This record gives sequence, structure tokens and C-alpha cells, in this order.
Amino acid sequence: MKNIFGICEGAQSQTCDLFRIRSLDSDTQAKKDRHFNALSAAEKKSFLPIWLIIVKWVTFALFAIIALNILAVGFPTAWKNAPALFFIGAGCGILALILYLCEKKNGKNAETPEVQTLLQEAEQPAD
Repeated sequence: MKNIFGICEGAQSQTCDLFRIRSLDSDTQAKKDRHFNALSAAEKKSFLPIWLIIVKWVTFALFAIIALNILAVGFPTAWKNAPALFFIGAGCGILALILYLCEKKNGKNAETPEVQTLLQEAEQPAD
């Protein structure tokens, strides 16, 4: 009896015959690895690093909190009591906008012709 799941317990461990499936030939495996590496590199280029994504969301949250507090108190009162909040809020808003635009620009890197040809080659059935 063949062991399909690769688990050998007790008395079966000495006579365990693993279920083997057919593996890819070396050419197909090399082509698969090349496509996988190229698509992984393109995917990595299309996203911002995680720390920049965190900075983007923190600056956006600070901008929103400051803007809502300024609107709740009123512009003249906020300017009289804490004028620095206007500059901090504007800086956070501008930084969040810049990071958002960089993220959109990097997202378009995934739509290059090289990536499209790699995707089409990967979807073609093997000969």
C-alpha cells in the first residue's frame, strides 16, 4: 500500500513506500523560476516599502485630526491659541499627498509591457 500523505508511523516506518508524483523537467522548471523571479521583482517595484506606507497613514491621520480640531474650534481661535498646528497639519497633509502620489506612480510600474509579456507567456500552456 502506498502512503499518499507521507506519514510513516510505527511498524509502517520500515516499509513505507511514499506516493511520488511526476516532477517538472529541468527546462520547464528553469522557465518557471525565471518567470517567478521576474514577476516578483516587478511586484516588489510596484509597492512602497512598509515603513513608508505606515508613515503615509500616520501623517494622514495627524492631518485629519488637526483639521477636524481646527474646524471644531474655529479658525480665529485656533490661530490665536496654536498657530503651529496649522503648519504641522499642512506639513502632514502635504507629506501624505506626496506619498500617495508616489504609491500610485509605483503601481503603474506593474503595467509595463515587459510584465504584460511575462504574464502572457506564463498563461500559455506548456508544449
